[in-house]
Amino acid sequence: MANSKQSRDDAKGARQDSRRQPFLLSLLDRASIRLALILAPTCVVAFIFAVSVTPVTSPLLGRYIASSIDAELKGKVPSTFESMDLVRRYGLSWCFITDQNNQVLPATASFAPPTRRIPEQSQEIKIRDHRYYDSVLQRPDGSRLHIGLPMDSSSVILKANTVATVRAAIPFGSVLIAILAIWLCAVIFCESIFGYSVRLLGTCVDKLTAMLSNRFTDAEVRMATKLTFATSEFRELGGSLAVLMRKVAELRDEEQAKLEEGDRLSERQKFEDAVQRSATSEDASGEMAMVETGVFAIQVDRVLARCVTSYEFSTKLIEGLKALYADYIDFVVFFRTDGSGGVKIEKESGFGVDGVEMLKRIDHRELTDARNMSKKSIEIGPMQLKRMGFEPLARQFQIGRILYLPLQQANIGLGLLAIFLRQGKSMPPERVRSLERFRDTIVGLYLELVAREEEEDERWADPVTGLGNMTYFQELLPKVMERAYERSGSFCLMLIRADFSAPDLVRFPSEMRHRWLTEVGQLLTTVLPVSRRLVPERGATNYLIRYQDDVIAAVLEGADEEMATMHLERVQSLLDTRTSWAGGITELPFSIAVVSYPQDGQSREDLIRRADLTLSYIKEMLGGVGSCMASRVPADFQPKESTEIAGTLGVLNAADLLQSISTSENTGVLTVDNEVGQQFVCSFIDGVPKQASMGEFSGMQAVCEFIITCKRGHYNFQQRRPTENEATSPSELYSIEYCLMEAALAEDKMNAALTVVPKGTILVRGMNNPEAIEAVSREADVTPQEIAVMQELHRLADGNGTLDAIFKKLTGVPSYLKWRAAALLIESGLMQWKHPGS
Repeated sequence: MANSKQSRDDAKGARQDSRRQPFLLSLLDRASIRLALILAPTCVVAFIFAVSVTPVTSPLLGRYIASSIDAELKGKVPSTFESMDLVRRYGLSWCFITDQNNQVLPATASFAPPTRRIPEQSQEIKIRDHRYYDSVLQRPDGSRLHIGLPMDSSSVILKANTVATVRAAIPFGSVLIAILAIWLCAVIFCESIFGYSVRLLGTCVDKLTAMLSNRFTDAEVRMATKLTFATSEFRELGGSLAVLMRKVAELRDEEQAKLEEGDRLSERQKFEDAVQRSATSEDASGEMAMVETGVFAIQVDRVLARCVTSYEFSTKLIEGLKALYADYIDFVVFFRTDGSGGVKIEKESGFGVDGVEMLKRIDHRELTDARNMSKKSIEIGPMQLKRMGFEPLARQFQIGRILYLPLQQANIGLGLLAIFLRQGKSMPPERVRSLERFRDTIVGLYLELVAREEEEDERWADPVTGLGNMTYFQELLPKVMERAYERSGSFCLMLIRADFSAPDLVRFPSEMRHRWLTEVGQLLTTVLPVSRRLVPERGATNYLIRYQDDVIAAVLEGADEEMATMHLERVQSLLDTRTSWAGGITELPFSIAVVSYPQDGQSREDLIRRADLTLSYIKEMLGGVGSCMASRVPADFQPKESTEIAGTLGVLNAADLLQSISTSENTGVLTVDNEVGQQFVCSFIDGVPKQASMGEFSGMQAVCEFIITCKRGHYNFQQRRPTENEATSPSELYSIEYCLMEAALAEDKMNAALTVVPKGTILVRGMNNPEAIEAVSREADVTPQEIAVMQELHRLADGNGTLDAIFKKLTGVPSYLKWRAAALLIESGLMQWKHPGS
C-alpha cells in the first residue's frame, strides 16, 4: 500500500512539474497553440499574396478563358441564358460579342459593361473606380469575344467593416500557390515541433528498455526521461514513464522476495487452488445470463435500433434469438396484434408453409387480452397445448412447450414473441428472465416503428382503393431510381388505364368507377407481390399506386424489359379473363403501357412522358384497348393535334410541368386548377410560353405565382393549332429557362421570408423608426418595388389585424413580395408581432 501511494504521488508530482511555470508561458508551451500562432499569420500573408497577384495573372487567365469559351461556343452567338451560364461558371464580370464595327450584338447586350468605349484589343479598363481587364479574342468571322476579369488589388488593405474583402476574384493559380505555401509551412513547423519531440521520446524509450536488464536508480531514470526542448505534452509523458519505471522496480523486488520465501509460495498456491475450486462451483447459468445481457445490448444498439420497418425488426430479432439460443430454440414466431385481439404472423422461422397454415387456424385471442398482455411471459405446457388448439401443430413438429413474451407499451398491445421448444427440452428460469429483460428493452423501439408505419399508412393510402396515393408515388419513385442507379439495376413503370367512356359503362355513377379500380388493385396483388413501404418487404419488390382517377401505376423494382414483358402478359391475361365485375359488368376495357429504366428514360419526367405517350399510341393506333411497351412505339409517332394531356400535380411539380411541355415542343393551352380554386392558364407555341395569367396576375408575375403557390391541383394540356392572332401577337414571356430562373429567385425570397415570419395568423404593428427605414432603403438587394410594398404594409399594420388580413388588402402584389416585405420589416425592427390572445 505504501509503495502504491508513493507511485501515485510521484505520478502526480511529475504531471505538476510542467505547471509550475507562469500561466501565459504554460499556455504558449502547448503544441496546438504554437501551431495556431504560426498558421494564423501564414494564412493572412497567403491571402494577401493571392489577391496582390490578381493584376498580374488576369491577362494570362483572360486569354485562356476566352479561348475556352470560344471553343465551347463553336463560332455561334450565345443566347441570354447561355451568356448567363458562362458568366456564372467562369466567374466573369461580363461576357459579350461585338461585330466588325465594334458594336455589341443584341443577344449578348445584357452582359456588356456600362461603358461606351469598347476596346478592340485586350487591355485594362476602369469603370466606376474599379479596374477590370477586358480580354478580346478575334474570331474567324470578324467578330470579337469580350470577357471581363477584375484586376483590383485594393483588397490587400483589409477592411474589418465590410465583407467585400472576401469576394475578390482570385485566380485559381494564386489560390493553389497560397494553399501550397500554407501546407509547406505547416509541414515544416509540425516537423520542428512534433517530429523532434517524438524522436526524443523514442530515444527515451530505448534508454529505459536497456535499463530494465540491470538494476537502476531514481537519478538514472530522471536523467533518461528528461526530454529537454520537447513540448509540455511529451515532457509530461516522460514523467509518467519515470513513475512507471519506479513501479517496475518495486514489482521486481516484490517478485524476488516471493521466490525466496518457499513457505509463503506454498500457502499462496493453496489459496489459489481454493479460489479456483470456488469459482468452478458457481452457477454457470448466472454467468451465461451476464453474457446474454451484453449480447442483447449489442443486438439493440447495432441491429434493431437501425431497422426502418416492423418486418425488418421482427426478422433481425428472430435471427438474433436463434443464433444465441441455438441449443434451445427450434421454432420462433413473431405475431403482430390488432385492435380486435387477433394476430398476424409478421415473421416465422422453422415451420414452413404447412406450419404457418396451422398457426393461422389457432385462435390467439385468449393470449392477447389485457390480463395476459400485462404478464412478463406466458408458458404453455403439454396439458394446455390440446385445450388451446395447438395439438395438431405439436404432434407434427414434436413441440412440448411454448413460451410467449408479450410486447406491450402504455397499455397498448403490440405483439407476441412465441418460442416453441421441442419435446424433452426446457429453458432454465435464468434464461427466461434474460429474455424478459431483453423484451423490456426492445418494446419501445417496436412501438416507434409501429406508430411510424401507421402514420405512413394514413398519409400514403388512397382512401377509396386502399392503394398508394400520389404522395406515396412522389416519395417512392426517387427512392427506387436511387437504388437502381447505385446498383446499376433497372425497374419498370406500368400504367393501367381503364376506359370508362365505353357505352356500357357511362350509365353507371362515378362511385362505381371507384369500386372497379378497387377490384383491379385486388386482382393485381394476386399476381404481383406488393410492398406498402418505400423499400422491398417480405420479398415483394412491387408497388401499386392510384396514379389518376382511372389509372393504376405499378412500379416493378428490379425488373428488366424481359421480366416486365412477362408481368405485362400475366396482368393482361388476368384482366381479360375476368368476367365478373361490380354492377354485373362482364368486361372492362384496359390499356396498359410499360416503360423501363434506364432504357426509356433516366429521369422521372422522361419516364412519365414516355408512359403517357405510349397510352396515347394505344388509344390512337391500337383502338384504345391492349398493351404496349414504350420501346415499341415508333420514334416519329406524335399524338394528334387534339390530344389531351391531364394529370395531378404531385409527381410533377409546377416547374417540372412547364419544363416538360416546353421540352416536348408542344403547342396548346395549359390549364391548372389548384386546391383553393385558383386557375393558371398558359399558352405555348412549339414549347415556348407566350401568355400566362393567374387571377389578377399576368405574364411573368403569373408564372412566379403559379410555381410558388401551386403545390397541389389538376392540370390539363389541350394541344391545338394557334390562331393567326395568337401566332403573330407579341409574347408576354421570355424563354422557359428565363421564366424558371426568375421563379426560382422569387421562391428563394419566399423561403427565406418564411424562416423569419412564423405564420400569417400573427398580429402585426408598425413601429416608427426613421433610421431603420433609411438603412433598409440603402440595402443593395432591396428593390424599389419591395420598398413600396414595405411602406404600404407598414401603413396597414395597426396592431389590430392579422398578417393574412393585411395581405388580402394588398391587391396586385405577388405572394413572395408580400412575405418578403413582412420579413424585411420584422428584421429591421419596423414591425412587431405577437400571437393572437398572448
